[in-house]
Amino acid sequence: MLAYKAWRESRGRFAVALAAIAGLALVFVVAEATFRARMVAVGGPHTTYAGFVELRIFAGVVRAVYLLLAVVLGLGGFVRERVHGTLGFTLALPVPRSHHAIARAGVGLAEVFGLALAPAVLVPLCSPLVGETYGWATAMAFVPSWLAIGALVFALTLVISIVVRNDYAALAIAVVALRLAAHVVVLPAAAAFGIAVCAIAIAALLLAGERSSP
Repeated sequence: MLAYKAWRESRGRFAVALAAIAGLALVFVVAEATFRARMVAVGGPHTTYAGFVELRIFAGVVRAVYLLLAVVLGLGGFVRERVHGTLGFTLALPVPRSHHAIARAGVGLAEVFGLALAPAVLVPLCSPLVGETYGWATAMAFVPSWLAIGALVFALTLVISIVVRNDYAALAIAVVALRLAAHVVVLPAAAAFGIAVCAIAIAALLLAGERSSP
C-alpha cells in the first residue's frame, strides 16, 4: 500500500523526468553530425560517433541532467507533503513510520533505475537512424555506474527532505550535495550503493522520530 501511494505521488514527476532524459538523448543521437561539427568548429576534439555518444550522453550533459532529476525525485516526497500540509496525515497511518521512508526509497530507486536505463536502450536502438551503430553491451555497461551515483544522490536527497523543513533550503542543500557527489563518481558502484543504503536507513530512523503534525 505504501509503495503504491509513493508511486501515485511520484509518477507525474517520473514521467516528466523520463521524457526529458529520453528526449535529450534522442536529440544528441539524431543531430550528432551537427553537434560534432560544432565541436570541431570551436576547437573541440575530433571524435568518432561512439566517442561523441560517450562524451555528450553517458559522461556529459545527459548524465548531469539525470543526476539533477534524481534530486527532484528525492525532494518530491516528504518536502512536498510538508509544504502541502499532508505529512501529518501520512505519518498518522497505522504503519511504522520508518516504513514510509523505505517504501518511498524503493519506489524512488526503481524510478532512478528507469531513468538510467533509458539512454542505454535508446542509443543502440536509434543509432541506425543516422547510419551508425552502437553496441548494446557497451551502452548497458554504463547503467550500473549511472544507477550507483543516481541512487546515492537520491538517497542523500531523501534524507535532506526529512531534515530540512523549508523546500527552497532543501533544494539548495540538495544541489550543493549534488555538486559534492560529482567528486565521488570515482567510487566503485558497490561503495556508492552501500552509502545509499546507509542514507536510506538514516532516513527511516529520522522519519520514525518525525512529529505527526509538522
